[in-house]
Amino acid sequence: MDFAAARKVMLDSQVRVNDVTDRQLHAAIGAVERERFCAADRAFSAYADVEPEIAGDRRLMLPRDVAKL
Repeated sequence: MDFAAARKVMLDSQVRVNDVTDRQLHAAIGAVERERFCAADRAFSAYADVEPEIAGDRRLMLPRDVAKL
């Protein structure tokens, strides 16, 4: 899977469309390799519009929610 391309799609389809316009924030979110927080067999879900499980009952926040913090 091309994770760099997935990050760009995530920014375009989940972050920018939710009224997050700060370009520095876009760059920061785009630099985080979310797949590194997921188990290898779940890395594909790191950029989906879901909260992937990362450990036990812990989950990654949605990119949109992280951007809104």
